[in-house]
Amino acid sequence: MTAKAVVLPLAIFLVAASAGAAGVYAYLTARDFRPPIIAANDLGTQVSGVSAAGDFAAASNVYMEDGTQIIEIQAKGNYTPALTRAKAGLPSILRLVTKDTFDCTSIVAIPSMGYQARLPLSGATDIPLAAQAAGTTLVGICGMAMFRFDIEFSA
Repeated sequence: MTAKAVVLPLAIFLVAASAGAAGVYAYLTARDFRPPIIAANDLGTQVSGVSAAGDFAAASNVYMEDGTQIIEIQAKGNYTPALTRAKAGLPSILRLVTKDTFDCTSIVAIPSMGYQARLPLSGATDIPLAAQAAGTTLVGICGMAMFRFDIEFSA
């Protein structure tokens, strides 16, 4: 089975009803939806990972553990940070952390890998990643295609 054959709830239909109208339907796909990304200088929490100089940021969600790059993303209400920068060419683990997560971020899909899973209510889920080439962006999306995270790999 290829990644294209994976059945995912990648579309959400929004219904807006008004007094005299039956409703308005808007179709939204994961490809079309991209949450705003706040620059590191604005809040310092949305963009994290490897700095422009190639060093791991001090309070980063990307760190080395036993020779493996760990990319940690929180899942609750959204994915934090929404954008992570990581080093290319390293074996990596994507660690999704939940804490009392009941919302759609508890179902995650990574279409390019053909990966889909329901995350535990609380805990950490490790997803092994092959070494990624520089310039690759790995995209993860929630079960309703409302929230996403991007991991940009660079040299």
